[in-house]
Amino acid sequence: ASAVQGLQKLTVRDLKSGRYTVRLYFAELHDVQPGERVQTISIQSETALSNFDILAETGGPMIGVVRQMKDVEVTDSLTLNLSAKNGDSLISGVEIIRQENE
Repeated sequence: ASAVQGLQKLTVRDLKSGRYTVRLYFAELHDVQPGERVQTISIQSETALSNFDILAETGGPMIGVVRQMKDVEVTDSLTLNLSAKNGDSLISGVEIIRQENE
């Protein structure tokens, strides 16, 4: 597994306006205990994950977990903000999928 540690903000620009599904991928890389890395992640200034602890979710290091948010409204750019309550923020991947008009 790989990840970016300590990232505070990620902005993806030049997206078509519309609604998107955003998938966030996580895997704890280090030998830490539950509670040692707790983070809050916002998408478009709305809290998507609050007090998210990767290790508490997966039960161990090097185990992946995905969290999905649907109907994220985008006008030109999508911004993620990551803030760590304990430890540094950590994210392994981001997938942005434009939803088709129904």
